This record gives sequence, structure tokens and C-alpha cells, in this order.
Amino acid sequence: MSDLSKEQILNDLIAIITNLTVDWDFDGEVTGETQLVNGLGFGSVDVVALASAIERYCRRSLPFAEFLTELNKEGYEDLSIEQLADFIYEYLKANPL
Repeated sequence: MSDLSKEQILNDLIAIITNLTVDWDFDGEVTGETQLVNGLGFGSVDVVALASAIERYCRRSLPFAEFLTELNKEGYEDLSIEQLADFIYEYLKANPL
């Protein structure tokens, strides 16, 4: 997994999110700039489902709580798909299997 490019992770993440939200009332295109809460209407249960899907994709657990806490400290109130892909890429690069 650590050999994946940022672009591949972003594309795979968009596919995962698109699959999770297929039955939702969302007419826009899911892109890297799409925000999980303001763009897609994610709630806490949806974030947990997404984290679970990402961990299956990565075949390991990731420190989502620490990542989200750090974003909150930096003043972010939402998370773009690209920010999430960057986190996954950096984590996998720093922690290869």
C-alpha cells in the first residue's frame, strides 16, 4: 500500500465515498475539493463508516482521531477529500507494512 501515489489514493477515496453515498440526495460531482460535512452532509456515523472503509482499503488501522484533533486545533471545521487523501498518503509513506 505504501507504493500508492497521492493521485491513486485520491481516486480510490473518491470511489469509496461515491459508493458510500450512492443512495444519498447529492447531485454534484465528488472531487478532491468536496467537503465531507458541508459538501456531502456527512454526520458522525458516516465518518465512522468512511473510516472503516478506508481501513479496509489500507488493510490496517489509521490514527483518524489524532488527525481530526490536529485539524480541529488548526481551526478546520470540515475536511476535504483531498486533505483526507493527503493524510492517508503521508501516513502510509511514513508507516510502510
